[in-house]
Amino acid sequence: MPISPSSAAALYEAAFPPEERRPTPRWLELVAGDDGRFEITEVTTGDGRFAGFITTWDLTTCRYVEHFAILATERGGGIGGAAFDDLMKRVRNGSKPLVLEVEEPADDLSRRRIAFYERHGMHLLRETPYVQPPYRAGGQPLPMKLMSSREPAQLGAEETERIIREIHREIYAWSPEDRG
Repeated sequence: MPISPSSAAALYEAAFPPEERRPTPRWLELVAGDDGRFEITEVTTGDGRFAGFITTWDLTTCRYVEHFAILATERGGGIGGAAFDDLMKRVRNGSKPLVLEVEEPADDLSRRRIAFYERHGMHLLRETPYVQPPYRAGGQPLPMKLMSSREPAQLGAEETERIIREIHREIYAWSPEDRG
């Protein structure tokens, strides 16, 4: 059964503030479209009900997790962790690292999110400066951190910079000149 666009869109809007997501009509085009690089994976409960989603991009340098959301009523029961573990297993079979953005560890909620990903095999690239480019014209970049399925020492500075450039270019249509 394909994912329900209305259920997914409602969660997308509830889980992410406007500055951390593309406009919903554009996102729904990606969900319904045929860009072979973009994938949405539905997360379901044990009885098959919609519980959330993970969206990823298969880029040249990495598999990039753009958004991961679980319904508030389904959090804490292991559904999200199991879904993320499944994604990690699929990525481990390939040669590219899994990469995602997280908010800087400035408060308890952001530290808990980072700890969740660390429990599931991700590594915070603490020393790597990173900003999430704006999704909308006139928006401001957001200071964030990257996490990777590879340890920072395994990636190296050059590979990390290639990953950042590709994410900025392919996901956000943001060039090095825009970075400032």
